[in-house]
Amino acid sequence: MAHYHINRHFTIGAGSGLSFYEKLLIPLYASTQFFFTKPKKVVPYLECNIGGSFATDKKTNGGFYLSPSFGIQFKTTHKLKINLALGYELQELERLKKRTDEYFHTEFTEELSHHSIKLKVGLTY
Repeated sequence: MAHYHINRHFTIGAGSGLSFYEKLLIPLYASTQFFFTKPKKVVPYLECNIGGSFATDKKTNGGFYLSPSFGIQFKTTHKLKINLALGYELQELERLKKRTDEYFHTEFTEELSHHSIKLKVGLTY
């Protein structure tokens, strides 16, 4: 993830990652962070990532991606900071399913919406 500091309290950026549900998804998202205080040893912040995802499987389509979170940034050295965040992730996807038995064969599209709690640990330099 890459961020650009607008000022001491607000950043914007973009990022990507990996999400493992029934299938592997690659989310691409825009990101924003709001820091509650000026830079100190410990700074609480809010973050929101929004975008879409791509599926690696041919019979799966990615979909909407949303991930708001609350975190704390710990300054360890002059340039290095550790980020800890607890958040929510909404990931939608669509996949083609097949059902076959001795009497019939059918294919249908299944739309899924995954909701999960996530813990993020990262470094900022």
